[in-house]
Amino acid sequence: MIYKIVKTTTDNKSVAEKIIKEVTSNAFSPCAQVIDADGCESSYLWKGKLETEKEFVLEIKTNSKFLKNVVKVIKKYHNYDTPEIISYDFEILSEKYEKWFHENLE
Repeated sequence: MIYKIVKTTTDNKSVAEKIIKEVTSNAFSPCAQVIDADGCESSYLWKGKLETEKEFVLEIKTNSKFLKNVVKVIKKYHNYDTPEIISYDFEILSEKYEKWFHENLE
């Protein structure tokens, strides 16, 4: 099984909370974090112009089996026209955490 972290950002904390509630209550993720907007300032090009704003960062832990489910939830509840949705692989280095992780997926 390949472990994944799915990352997205939003400027709306209630959107972040809704996404995390949906992925955890449906057991697509046993654990997710919201990094406060005070700690994240994003700069990006939008329609040819440089934009800067405070955002919340969501990191949702899952595995390859539930990756599409997590992405579907993000797309459903996200407030951006073009949300950042990226994933990367990770390893679990604690046997107890790995056991807990598996027990809390689906």
